[in-house]
Amino acid sequence: MGRSRAAFTVAVAGTAAALLSLLGCTGRPHSATSPTATTAKTPATSPAKPPAKGPGVPEDFTGDGRPDLVVAAANATIDGVASAGYLAVVPGSATGADPAHATVFTQNGIGQGPAGTGGEFGAVTVSADLDGDGRADLIAQAGRSTVFVVWGGATASAPAARLQGRAPLTGDFDGDGHPDLLLADDGPAGGTIDYGPFSRTGKPARTAAVSFTPQLPKRPPSYPNLGIPLAVGDFNGDGRDDVVTQWLEDDGDDVPPKATVIYYGSASGLVRGPRLTGPDGKDVHSTYGSLTTYTADLNGDGHADVVDCVLPETQGDTGGVPPRSRVTVNYGGPHGIPARAPQAFDVSTRGLPEAGTGPDAELGRAAAVGDINDDRYADLAFTTTPGGSGESGQSGQSGGSGGSGQAQPAVVVLYGGPNGLTVSHAQTIPGHATALRIIDLDHDGHGDLVIGQPASTVVEQVVTVLRGSARGVRTAHPQTITADDIGRPASQSNTFGYGFAR
Repeated sequence: MGRSRAAFTVAVAGTAAALLSLLGCTGRPHSATSPTATTAKTPATSPAKPPAKGPGVPEDFTGDGRPDLVVAAANATIDGVASAGYLAVVPGSATGADPAHATVFTQNGIGQGPAGTGGEFGAVTVSADLDGDGRADLIAQAGRSTVFVVWGGATASAPAARLQGRAPLTGDFDGDGHPDLLLADDGPAGGTIDYGPFSRTGKPARTAAVSFTPQLPKRPPSYPNLGIPLAVGDFNGDGRDDVVTQWLEDDGDDVPPKATVIYYGSASGLVRGPRLTGPDGKDVHSTYGSLTTYTADLNGDGHADVVDCVLPETQGDTGGVPPRSRVTVNYGGPHGIPARAPQAFDVSTRGLPEAGTGPDAELGRAAAVGDINDDRYADLAFTTTPGGSGESGQSGQSGGSGGSGQAQPAVVVLYGGPNGLTVSHAQTIPGHATALRIIDLDHDGHGDLVIGQPASTVVEQVVTVLRGSARGVRTAHPQTITADDIGRPASQSNTFGYGFAR
């Protein structure tokens, strides 16, 4: 399951405290926020593929054979309760997302209310067909340690299952063909794996405890070492999914990650694997910034690869030159990770477009993986934001900005191939983005790029869908969706599009 499960990959940003983070008929246009690409080409429209039959279509909650888009508005006000949050399932169709037929779920509506202030239902959301009925189910966190399972095909008032845990991840960890659910707990470095299939009450076939104990210097009992699960993928091709974790050393002040570590799936549980490193041989981690992690098969060899986006490590620190934000790739293979030398992209990478102008430019605060051009290689989209220094120095000149002045926020798309990610044919889509998703909403074989764009003084928060094609992202005729398009008041949905389910 792991080798074909790009749609089930998960991104988790920030430190342990940020783990509690998270669309149609064509919506009305918002020209002020519709992005325009600087390198995209527009090919002829490809005919849509007929919907797939039977189980196995990732993120198909309606059961029609097409993937559906799930957008979270975790800070939305529900029944007068601030930040209670909601999730909207927007069906895919032959013409793209269909917001007119969206289903909105709230904690109150699924029979698990009343939602409390700040519960942020759906801030962390993943999907898998837990009960084996051929439709994907939504697994959504609310509060610090509660997870709800909204069963595929459910109406807004259908009952859901309630589980204990946080930071949910899905995968087939024992290789039996049934999706499993990994839930972190509030302990120092562990959680549980609930093995599928599940009953509609949320009861798994069996449950096992897991531990992600870091190999860090021993600390007093009041200073525990933490291990946080981040993402899932089959890195060694054995048919069992593996887990990427962050190791943190908690001194009570939310100290950030010290290492990124693989745990391999096996018939008997998770087995600790290697620490991930960059081309410099150093651990992949962020000391004072943020780390986002994604998994996908970038080189088409049947093994999942790991993409880590590391934000500036000393952001806001004026003393000295801060390390650069970078995107690091570790490739899987028959023997796991590393199958080859790691790869890295930063503002000094030649050919990388719009990478920012200062050494503290941010690459990858939001990112997504998926096959946009239908070449069977996964691609990567990530945000770029100029550094706070506002410089136009040599770091910008050596990268894609070419020294032409201050770079602007943008989304960069790098395409996969037999040798992995490359800057060749990279695309730039100018504009701010708070969240990204690559998903084939029209089921034509090309992943569509979905962009959550922040509200401005002119327009409300908007989600923009750009169609994928054999030549990459098409920027002509973007589809835009707002909270109003799915029947929710914009005034109560100020985070609409800040996160998408995986």
